[in-house]
Amino acid sequence: MRRFSRPPFGLVLEAEFMQGGKPRTIALCHENLCEATAVPTVIMAEWFLANPAVPADYGYLGFWATQQSDFPNALASLGFQLHDDRA
Repeated sequence: MRRFSRPPFGLVLEAEFMQGGKPRTIALCHENLCEATAVPTVIMAEWFLANPAVPADYGYLGFWATQQSDFPNALASLGFQLHDDRA
């Protein structure tokens, strides 16, 4: 990545959509791309270790995130920022 690109090496995931007939944009950002790729996995690995009864074939990361009630706060505590034009 560093060979073919220039700083900043961050991540921005942006969704633009219509809500109630009005345009809306939400963005999830992190300043460090390398950390951003690992953070969700680390959050869920900690959750799995704290919940050993969860079966090994328990869905996929997107599903896991919906099952972990504190996932958005955990993302924020590890450097993610949510930007919502509605707020």
